[in-house]
Amino acid sequence: MSASNLSPTKQELIDWISHLNDESLLHFLNAIRQSQQEKGHDWWDELSGPEKENIRAGLQDIQQGKTLTSEEFRRQLKNG
Repeated sequence: MSASNLSPTKQELIDWISHLNDESLLHFLNAIRQSQQEKGHDWWDELSGPEKENIRAGLQDIQQGKTLTSEEFRRQLKNG
């Protein structure tokens, strides 16, 4: 596809990306690109058994009201 066939937005993005020096931003953009290529691929399937159990336990804690606000958490940290 020639540059003349690109929409202005695509061309702006190409120009912007080509001048990026921020490695973390480039990795983030690449992750987005890869996720688009892997549509239908579920990240849950890549988790280990213990990782899935930890997530399930966390969700159960939320359902049972076993949570703290960030304010409560900070207060507990300060009080040791």
